[in-house]
Amino acid sequence: YTPWHTIVGVVENVNHTVMAGLVSTTPEIFLPCEFCSTLLVKSRPGTSDVGSLVRAQVASLDPGMPVDNIRSLEAALNANRNRAGPRFRTMLLGAFSGTALLLALSGVYGVAAYTVAERKREFAIRRALGASAAGVVRMALVHAATPLVLGVIGGVAASVGLTRLVSSYLFEVTPLDPGVFIVVPTLFVVVAFVANYAPSRRSASIDPMTTLRCE
Repeated sequence: YTPWHTIVGVVENVNHTVMAGLVSTTPEIFLPCEFCSTLLVKSRPGTSDVGSLVRAQVASLDPGMPVDNIRSLEAALNANRNRAGPRFRTMLLGAFSGTALLLALSGVYGVAAYTVAERKREFAIRRALGASAAGVVRMALVHAATPLVLGVIGGVAASVGLTRLVSSYLFEVTPLDPGVFIVVPTLFVVVAFVANYAPSRRSASIDPMTTLRCE
């Protein structure tokens, strides 16, 4: 004989094992405990000494009710050994991803700046033939736009194709996250623009005869 229970609320799915969606959730029910209970308290950001407030509130309801082991949700998650592995993999993946992004941005800047520096003689000749400094800078930016656009399109296409390799390591983040696919290409565009604009403007502002004599 199983007594009837009264449903007092429905909660969202809870995954007690792993952070990634590798294990499907199973049906669970929460039953009242006669001797102990767990109380989850939602507080506003920046609220200090939540433990004292909880103890005072519980004491006002039942002075004999003991309250112990008060900790934040983050501390409780960190204490769960089942989440240590996924947490470490996420941190490691984030560190490698950040390092790879910095190296890629540095490479784009270095190659673009070196390419513009190698065209100083060409810029000087164009200036000597009557081209304006603004026209030379505009020409350099247009010339750099073609490989930049092709590189961004190719990189985004390759990233979309490789998202299935990292999808198992993601938690509550879609593999095709719009923010990532907007912010990262924008960073490359900004870095490439700065790398082409600054050296080309500096080269175009120099007297062309001075550049040609140095060459």
